[in-house]
Amino acid sequence: MWLDPEHRDSGEGRALVGYVRVWAQERELGPLIAHCSPCNHGGQAFYEAIGMRAVAVVYQEDLDDSAEHGRSGSRKRRQSRLRGDYALLDQ
Repeated sequence: MWLDPEHRDSGEGRALVGYVRVWAQERELGPLIAHCSPCNHGGQAFYEAIGMRAVAVVYQEDLDDSAEHGRSGSRKRRQSRLRGDYALLDQ
C-alpha cells in the first residue's frame, strides 16, 4: 500500500488499512503484513500507531547479474525513490 503524500495525515491511510483488514478477515486470510524501508520512519510510526508490530529484519544483497550471467550491460540498477531497495530496469 502507498498513499500519496498530499493525502497523508488525513485519516485516509488508517481507513485504507481498516478496509484491507476487514476484507482479509472476511476471507479468513492472515496475517496482514506490510513491508517498510528501515529509513521510512514515518511509515514505521504509522504502522505502529495502527497496532501493527515489527516482527522481522530482512537482509538484502544487491548482485550485479550481468557479470555473473555473461550478459552485456543491457539492464541498469536504479535505487527506488520510494523505498530503500533496488529495481532492475530494462534500458
